[in-house]
Amino acid sequence: MGIGLALLAITVAVFAPVRGFEFVSWDDPWYVSRNQHVAGGLTWSNLAWAFTTGGDFYWHPLTWLSHMLDVTLYGMSAGGHHITNVLFHVASTLLLFGLLLEMTGATWRSALVAALFGVHPLHVESVAWVAERKDVLSTLFFLLTLGAYLRYVRQPGWTRYLVVAGTFGLGLMAKPMIVTLPIALLLLDIWPLGRWPLGPGRASRTAAVPGARRYPVVVRLIAEKAPLLALAFASGIGTFIVQRQAGAVAGLSVLPVSHRLSNAVVSYGAYLRQTVFPANLAAFYPYPSEPPKWWVVCLVATALTAGVAAAAKLARTRPYLIVGVLWYLITLFPVVGILQAGDQLRADRFTYIPLVGVFLIVAWGGSDLVARWPRARFVATAAAAAAVVAFAVSAHAQVRYWKDTPTLWSRALAVTTGNHRAHAALGDWLAAQGRTDQARAHYEEAIRLAPFGSDYRYALGLLFMRQGKIPGIGI
Repeated sequence: MGIGLALLAITVAVFAPVRGFEFVSWDDPWYVSRNQHVAGGLTWSNLAWAFTTGGDFYWHPLTWLSHMLDVTLYGMSAGGHHITNVLFHVASTLLLFGLLLEMTGATWRSALVAALFGVHPLHVESVAWVAERKDVLSTLFFLLTLGAYLRYVRQPGWTRYLVVAGTFGLGLMAKPMIVTLPIALLLLDIWPLGRWPLGPGRASRTAAVPGARRYPVVVRLIAEKAPLLALAFASGIGTFIVQRQAGAVAGLSVLPVSHRLSNAVVSYGAYLRQTVFPANLAAFYPYPSEPPKWWVVCLVATALTAGVAAAAKLARTRPYLIVGVLWYLITLFPVVGILQAGDQLRADRFTYIPLVGVFLIVAWGGSDLVARWPRARFVATAAAAAAVVAFAVSAHAQVRYWKDTPTLWSRALAVTTGNHRAHAALGDWLAAQGRTDQARAHYEEAIRLAPFGSDYRYALGLLFMRQGKIPGIGI
């Protein structure tokens, strides 16, 4: 109880400022403030719309319904919508702690993973951005599915399996990024459930697999996930088709395969660097005009390969290593950029679930490192506590950059280069304030950085019309 209260307190303290925040211009109008269906709250007609629209390149009716419920409860007070995001995040933090504790029996290691999940600065975007409700909501159902799966493992049966499939389906209806969940369940079969014969697991004596005498264990475990894999496949294909029809998926003529692969590899490394040193975080990271240098790609690829090889070699004695490594690599794969959707290089929100794998390695690996030196345990405990506090302080500072539109995009310009989207967004805000000369400067810079951005030219044209002058006509 005490640990749960501590997790609750530190997570709420980090995100408490959001109760006074505004909606920002990035997608919040589309999702809430200017969406006539959402603004109408929970009605039968809006309910039907939520299940039939493919807006925002996703089919995520559960996310729409959660926004409608917020409008019903809070109206258009942005603070209430922000608080809902925080509540979902807090619930996921506590649920993650409870699940790990139940599966492993390791209290403090489970608490460390949950604390890092709750306060890491890379998770601020998912929580402090109202439009990213789909992230915190889908993750909550992701974790509820893990809990349902644990119950099924302990006492297999079709009723319990249907609960697993049902919660997974609800998660997909919030955000399809969780399509990798069936693979995550296979990883949990390795460790800590001990169902996959690689190494010891706490639950191995009770984790029976239906049909255990008829087929090899690996085949049975994969077959057991077949209905979930079918759900994931259908969701993934549907999402790809919707995004492609909407023009959100970049073609090979725009982004060649070599460019995508090299940036995907470097992004895996960049996210790990930001996990350790979460500095200069921004709402938008522009896609570079040139691919990464070949030696950088080779260096990161070699490091990742070495990490996987080392984890595989130690799989029998320290199975959490291979589970943590593969969890990070696989759950991040749908958004790492090979199937490029949008024009961002990477995004902090993409790490929301994948970093759990990294945190598992840190908690259990750190514990194993100091197990032979009792005197080092105090130092390790103090270091872990200091890291959580440091991340919490950093996250609290990062949260404040999401308080309103000008703060969000000014920060993005301060910590990135060539950020055309930040310039255009600031131009929009300045134009709305009547500061047309400053708005024009930002629009022109956005067009210089992204000369094929028709939206930016359109915005600049509207600004000229508002001023009563059209370039080249002399009005």
